[in-house]
Amino acid sequence: MPELQLLDTEYAQLFYDQENRIIHHHITPAMQSHQWQELLSKGYQTLKTNGAKKWLSDNRGLQHPIEDEHNAWIFGVWLPQMMAAGWSAWAIVVPDEVAFRAVMIDFINEFYEKGLRIMVFSKLEDGMAWLKSVN
Repeated sequence: MPELQLLDTEYAQLFYDQENRIIHHHITPAMQSHQWQELLSKGYQTLKTNGAKKWLSDNRGLQHPIEDEHNAWIFGVWLPQMMAAGWSAWAIVVPDEVAFRAVMIDFINEFYEKGLRIMVFSKLEDGMAWLKSVN
């Protein structure tokens, strides 16, 4: 089955791997804090509708921090919806720059505390392989 492209903008692309039931996003350096909601909401709807349980985040293009108001939405609205929909595994491909890797630490810690299985990678292929291997 082909991968479905759900979003294609200058700041992000979102895909759904139908065969493996994996949501996959790729962000570009153009990604700004306020644009996360559109990307994550579309991914949530796809996960919920299709019974997907896994998400691959290609955040190598991350160059802007996520502002507090958008973090509040992610932690207070999106994360509870995702967990209720059955999200179980998250592979994160982190940026090369250490400062932008640090942006992900709060997300990793909070999501892990909610019961999400998480692995961090530097290569996209490794993250996808891990997701395909987990139940």
